[in-house]
Order: sequence, then structure tokens, then C-alpha cells
Amino acid sequence: MSRRIEPGAGRRAALRGWLAAAAVLAGLLAEPAAAFDAQRRLAQLHQTAWTVKDGAPGQVGALAQTGEGYLWLGTQGGLFRFDGVRFERFEPAPSQAFPSTSVSSLFAPPAGGLWIGFRYGGASFLRDGRIVSYAESDGFPTGTVFGFAAGRDGAIWAATFRGLVRFDGTRWTRVGADWDHPEQRMRTVFADRDGTVWSVTDEAVFSLPAGQRRFVRQPWPGAAVNQIAQAADGRLWARDAAGRVRPLAPGGPGGIALEAAGLLFDRDGGLWIAGEGDGLWRVAHPERLGDGVSVSRGDPRLENHSERQGLSADYVGPLLEDREGNLWVGTSRGLDRFRASRLVPAGFPSGSYDFALAPGAGGAVWAGTKNRPLMRLDGAVTPFPGVDRISCAYRDGDGTLWFGGSSGLWRVGERGPVAVAALPPEANDSGVQAITRDRAGALWVSLNVPGVFRWHDGQWTRFSSEPELLGRASPLVMMTDAEGRRWMGFSRNRIVLADAAGPRVLSSWEGLDVGNVTALLQARDRVWVGGERGLAHVLDGRFVRLRAAHGEPFTGISGLVETAGGDLWLNGSRGVVAIGAAEIARALADPSHAVDYRLFDFLDGLPGLPDQFRPLPSAVAGDDGRLWFATASGVVWIDPARIERNAQPPPVLIESLQADGRSFAVSGEPRLPVRAGTVQIRYTAPSLSIPERVRFRYRLQDVDTQWQEAGTRREAFYTRLAPGRYRFEVIAANEDAVWSAQPAAIAFVVPPAFVQTPGFVVLCAAAVLGLVWIVYLLRLERMADRLRLRLHERHQERERIARELHDTLLQSIQGLILRFQAALDRMPALDAQRETLEAVLDRAEQALAEGRDRVLDLRADGDAVDLAQALARVGAQWAGEPAPAFRVVSEGPVRRLDPLAREEAYWIGREAILNAFRHAAARRIEVEIAYEPGGLRLRFRDDGRGIDADLLQAGGRPGHWGLRGMHERAERIGARLTVWTRGGSGTEVELWIPAATAWPVRG
Repeated sequence: MSRRIEPGAGRRAALRGWLAAAAVLAGLLAEPAAAFDAQRRLAQLHQTAWTVKDGAPGQVGALAQTGEGYLWLGTQGGLFRFDGVRFERFEPAPSQAFPSTSVSSLFAPPAGGLWIGFRYGGASFLRDGRIVSYAESDGFPTGTVFGFAAGRDGAIWAATFRGLVRFDGTRWTRVGADWDHPEQRMRTVFADRDGTVWSVTDEAVFSLPAGQRRFVRQPWPGAAVNQIAQAADGRLWARDAAGRVRPLAPGGPGGIALEAAGLLFDRDGGLWIAGEGDGLWRVAHPERLGDGVSVSRGDPRLENHSERQGLSADYVGPLLEDREGNLWVGTSRGLDRFRASRLVPAGFPSGSYDFALAPGAGGAVWAGTKNRPLMRLDGAVTPFPGVDRISCAYRDGDGTLWFGGSSGLWRVGERGPVAVAALPPEANDSGVQAITRDRAGALWVSLNVPGVFRWHDGQWTRFSSEPELLGRASPLVMMTDAEGRRWMGFSRNRIVLADAAGPRVLSSWEGLDVGNVTALLQARDRVWVGGERGLAHVLDGRFVRLRAAHGEPFTGISGLVETAGGDLWLNGSRGVVAIGAAEIARALADPSHAVDYRLFDFLDGLPGLPDQFRPLPSAVAGDDGRLWFATASGVVWIDPARIERNAQPPPVLIESLQADGRSFAVSGEPRLPVRAGTVQIRYTAPSLSIPERVRFRYRLQDVDTQWQEAGTRREAFYTRLAPGRYRFEVIAANEDAVWSAQPAAIAFVVPPAFVQTPGFVVLCAAAVLGLVWIVYLLRLERMADRLRLRLHERHQERERIARELHDTLLQSIQGLILRFQAALDRMPALDAQRETLEAVLDRAEQALAEGRDRVLDLRADGDAVDLAQALARVGAQWAGEPAPAFRVVSEGPVRRLDPLAREEAYWIGREAILNAFRHAAARRIEVEIAYEPGGLRLRFRDDGRGIDADLLQAGGRPGHWGLRGMHERAERIGARLTVWTRGGSGTEVELWIPAATAWPVRG
């Protein structure tokens, strides 16, 4: 039993909205697209087949195309979708499983989405990847679903094995007596262009006009009517089990006698019929079939295409025309597409090869081949037996057609080909390579003898004189220009130009670089030369090469033609190339300009590539404007004035998003894994005409500075994306460079790893700063250790000096004083020299005392643990009457000072105190020592006369080093010394020593 998925009010409201918008969207979706030319035979359409080996499913039983462009295929094995390149099985999520795997019918309503009917009952609605399924509990009957239809009011009708049901956007209801409709098995349901709903039971046909609530039984029986289609003239056609496809109206038994599995009218009015075992059938003009007229196999109005012509299978099922005008055919083995190719196959017999073409009058074209007689194609093919093995065709300036072959020359007269002459005896059965006619009416013929021969007045003349080239080689192509000059193209970059002055050879000396010369054309006043390596035109006696903008398509050129509008067409080794007149004009004005062009190849119906040797030329222009191109496999034509253009921009879709092998939703804003290595985005554009030429451009914002040209690639890859929010956009162009108006986009997030977050960056920065700070502290400690070492060395040196002074100089002076005192004591008291010697001894004792004080300073004061005591001792030496009052104040817990800091602080303080005592004339002197958390602060204040500002700025008096020495000592230990002074208001000296210098870290 089928089950309903995701029921509820939200679902019903959404479906009601979709149904209400059907009428509006139907008009918007019905954009004009290419249609099949009714004048083309079925065999002239471009057919492509996909079978199981190409990835297509077998047993295709239903077809539909949804608004996003996908082609959907219903099979016994499940639901598939096709974007023109890839077949994909549609696998719903486990929570949204289909009621069955065997699909019996598909229907894409104008409002969007896809209805799916199943062979064993139940229906599902698919839209935007979400599935809503309906079972018997929702009013949908059990049994096979044969088809769906949409009414003008947006309601959905379904024909099932149990009867007709209708969906109003909320639930399904059976259509029975209240609608004047029997509750019987349905065969089909159909909604015509007027909004009338048609239903068929085993017994009758019923119709429901738009806006009505009662079905009307039609006067003709509906027995065995299994499908209805509407023709361009409004008539309804049906297929029945009696083996007929006929108009659905009362009348005679006329129609098409075929056992049909399906039928469809294309937008050009042609009727397509799916045969049960005999392939595909088409009637190009069904409106021309009279009422009651029967048509059967063998009627020329009935065309057939089967496995023999390349159809994937002879058992044909559903038919569908997509919005681009392509016809799709589901078969028992795969899928086929028919489309109108731009290059139309000519109607020459199959198996013909080596075509020598010449345009005839009224748009006809003549062709000679190696294995068929000369033929004229003018709607139908007319052969001319006896004129065979033609290798060269030529139309002269008078419009006369000439043909050459191994058995001679022919001219086309009023009644057909007329033999002109047999080939020269020495060229018997050699074949004709090229023909041209001069102004005198003589024919110049290139034969494979080799050599150049002239036919005039019934005589052959062979040229073997100057230039020697004419006698030892055969021209590949020849032309007579408007001035009467003969151009003869040879192999290896050589042309012989014959005029009134005689023949001369043109080669690479004149700039010719096209390889073997295989095409010559005079277009207006310019001569074009084509060859195996390129295309050139003649300018002032020299050859100028034409450059291509994309690649090099101008190779292997064997045919050149020009249209009335000035466009240049080439038949080359890459296909047929068209260069617009505007591009030609730009190239003629600027030889460096690379021309843009349009390439037509096998995707446009080109059956092969042209021959490079014979017959030449391989391109001719007909009188009706059509251009004809010969290849090794056949002849095609194109009307440059009526080239169909696909105006449908391809819808672009993003199909999947993967990161490191994991799939993510393409909706919302998915978060990818942290440090995603590879991000893969798959996209597509369901343009079904020539999907091989759909081109893409994409960009990832903040990564790609401009659109990236992806060509036909349908995947984008990005590696090692940085963390952040990203938006990926992609656009597409169809085969005619019509770009999608809006890009398909997906936004996603690449989350950062912890090491990619701002917090981690801050932590790293803090760690780096901390490391720098540690290095800085270690550096400071190292410098402090070095300073302490230096201080220790200085202390040792000072102690050594003190010892030396005490043990040598002072002791010596003391000894001298004692000896002088002894000598003085022996002198008479009244001796005149005694007073002088006593004064000298007093001075000597004073000097000795000063020396002892200096030694004491060297040994004792620098070693003081308490800086306050040491500075107090200095002040005590100078204190007393009438000396100023002196005091030392200490704040904070006393810390053990670094020896170097203590030493320098002591000497700086000593100098400041002595300066205050000696020079300030102060009444009070104060020393403040503050042990602060950040360092040691010393302030020395007095209320004396101050220091002159100029003297302070100069750093002290000339010849005196007090202030300067204080600053130098401070700089040595990284301290800051500041002096403030104001005349008459005293002086303040502040010394700041940072903690890192003032005391050891461990202290």
C-alpha cells in the first residue's frame, strides 16, 4: 500500500499556490523555439541515440520535461533524469521513498514540478527535491496510473485503472455520478488548448468544457482509444487498438493504418507516431489527409525511421517535444533525439562518394561521383546514366556547367549532359583534376598525366614550356578572374598566374604560406587562396594570411564561397567555417586582426570531412542563396539567411557540493568540514539541443577576481580554502552563445580550526610577546649580572687601591712625618726654620688625614648595606653650626640593593648632598629614599639659591664634572635622573632606578 509523505496544511497550501499559478506560468514558459521544417524529410533530421552502454536506462515508458530543463524518464526500474550529457537515477531520501519503483506515467504541469504515476498504484509529486506521495488514504485509488492532465483552473486529473480522479490542491477525489461520469477503468485523460478535459473509458469518450461541472458524452465510441493528441488545426487525433491513428470525430474509418504505441503533434504541425515493432513514423502534413482517407505503409506521405537508420530500437514508446523544439523518443532499449540540424543532408543516394559539385539554375545542384552517374538535385534526384566517374565539376562565367571524368568532358545543354571531347591520348583514363575557361572560350584542363592542357576549336594543346612547372605538375585547382587572368594552384606553396605578359610563378617569396593550394576564389575585387595550412588574400601582389581568434580552424581548406552579404564560408578539415563580412572588413583594414568565426561540425549535421585532393572545390553557392558542401561521406546544404538560432537561455543548476568526499546540501548555507582540503561543486545546464556546446563560467567570490572560463566542464574544484563565508556562482551559454540571465548560486561556510580562530591568533601573539618579554628579562638579568661582575671587579680594584694606598703611600707619608717630627724635635726652640717646618708638618698631617678619608671612602661606604645610613653619614660629616639642618627619610620596606645600583645611587646621592652643602647656602637639606614596587626612588631637596638655568642646561660649570658625572652614572645603570630648580626656591634632584636594576629578581 502506498503511503503519504509529509502531509499537513503547509503542503496543501503550497500545492494550492502552485495550481493557482498554472495559467500565468504556462504563458511564460511557452517561449518560441526552433521547430522542424516541414520541407525536410525525416532522414534529414539530426538523430542521436543513447542506449544502455551510454548510461541510458532501458524500457523507457514515460517522458516529461520540467521547468528547470531536465528530461525525466520513467522506467520499470525507477525514475531517471537527463541533462543532455549525464543520466542519473533519482534516489529519494529514505523518509520520502516512492510508493513503487515501476513508473507508468509522467506529467510536468505548467505550474512546475513533476507528477509521477506508478504501475502498481499511487502517485507522487516532486518539486525542488521534495516528494509528496498519495495513496488510497488520500483519495488516490489503487491500480495503474495511465496518465495525467492539467485543467485550466489548475486542477490535476489522473486516469487510473480504478477510474478518473481529480486533485484540487488538497486531496484527490473520485469523479463519478456527481460529474455525470462513470466510475470505470480509464484509458486516458487529455486537456486540449481550449481547456476542455477529455476522458476515455472502455465504452465512451467524455468531455468537460472549461468552467463546467458536468461531463458530456460524445456521440462516437471510445472503445480502445488509448491516447489523444491535438493537431495544429485544433482537431483531436487518437490511436486505438484497431491498428489506426485517426481523427477523433464521427465519420468514416479513415486514418493511418499503423499499430501505434503513441502519437504527438510537433509545433510545426507534423504528426509523429510510435510504432510497436516497426520504428518511428512521421506525417509531415497530416492536415492534407482528407477525411475518410486511409494511409498505410508504403505511402510516400508516411516516413519511417527504424533500427536500420540508427534508431535505438524498433519498439517505440513515449514521444515528447521539449521547449527547444527537439523531439525525444523512448524505446525499449534507450532514448533517441531528433532535431533540425543547421546543415541539411542533400537527398543524394546513400553510398555515393567523391562528390564533384556545381550549382545549376533555379537552386538546383549537380553532382558527379565515382560510383554513381551524374545527378541533378532539384527537389528530387535525376540521374543521367552514361555520364559517370566524374571527378571535376565547373560552372563558367556564362553559367554553363562542365564536367570532366576519366572518359572525357561534358557540357550541360538544354536537354542534359552532352559529350564534348575525349581526353588526350596521353591522358587516357587519367581523370580530370580542375577546369577553367578563358575569355576566348577555351577550356584549360588539369589532368593527372601530369600537365595542363588547353581545349579549343576541337584540339588539345599541352603546355610544357615556361614556366617549367606547367609541364611537370598538375594544378590542384584553377580559376579565371574578372580580368581574364588564369590562376593555377599547385602543391607546396606555388601558384602560376598567367596573364597577357605570360605565366609567372608565385610562391613563398611573395608571402604564400598555405601549403598545398586547394581553393581559389575571387570575391568582389579580392582573390582568396586556401590550402592545407591556412587562408590568405592577395594585397598589392603579396599574400596576407588571415588569422583566427580561437584556435586554428583555417586548415585543410578545399572550398571557398562568398554570400551576397559578403560573408566568407570555408570547407576545411575542422568543418564548415563562416566568417562575417564585418570581420573580413576589419581584417582587410588591419592585417593583425584575428577574426571571429562560427564553426559547423558533426553536431550541426556535417557527415564527415572534405577530400583534400579531388574532387575540388568542395563548396559551391547555389542561385537560391543556399551553400553546398561536399564531404567524403555526403553532401549538406545550409541557407545562411535562415539559420535557426536557439534563443532559449539554458537554465543553470547546482547539483551537488562535496568536501573531502562528503556530500552537503545545496540549499541553505551548509558548513563544510574544518580545514576542507578539496571542495568540489558540480553544476549543469539542461540545454538539450546541443549540450556538447554548452559553455560555463563560474566564480567564487573573494577568491576569483573575475569569471573563470570553464568551457564545457561541469565541475569546479577549489583546494585549501581559508575559513570564511563563500558564494559560488555559475552561468551558462547555449550553442548560440545565449547566456543565462541569472547565475545559479550556492553559499557555504568553511569553519575555522582552533588554530585559525582570532582567539588562537591572540594567544599566539600573547605567547610571542611573553617570549619576547622573557627574553628581554633574561637579557636584563644577563646585563645586570655583567654589571654586577663589573661592580665586583671595581670593588676589588678599589679595595686593592685602598690597600696599596694604605700600605704604601700613606705609610710612607706617615714615616716621613715621623722623621720630620724627630728632626724638628732636635732643633733648638728658637731656630728660625722650626716654625716653617711645623707648618709643613701640620699640612702633611692634614694631607694624610684626607688620604685616610679617601681610603675609608673606597673601602667602607660602598659596602654599606643600608643606603640611608651611608647617605646619612655623608651629611653628618658636613652638619653642624652654622651648617644647614640635614635629615634622611626612608619609606617602604627596605630591600637589599643590587651592588651596582647601590654603588651608583650612593655616589650620585653623595654628589647631590655635597653640592647642597657647598653651593646652595640652604637652611634645610632633605634626602627621601622610597622603596616602591616598581623601583627605587631617591629625592634630594634643599631650599637654597638654586642652580642657574643656563648652567643646568650646559650640564655644569666648565672644568667641573659633578652634574655630568651624576647623569653618566644614572645612564650606566638604566636609571633616570631629573633635576628641578628655580632661582631662590632651592633645588630638587630625583633618581629613579627600575626594580629590575635596583634589586635582584630573586630578592
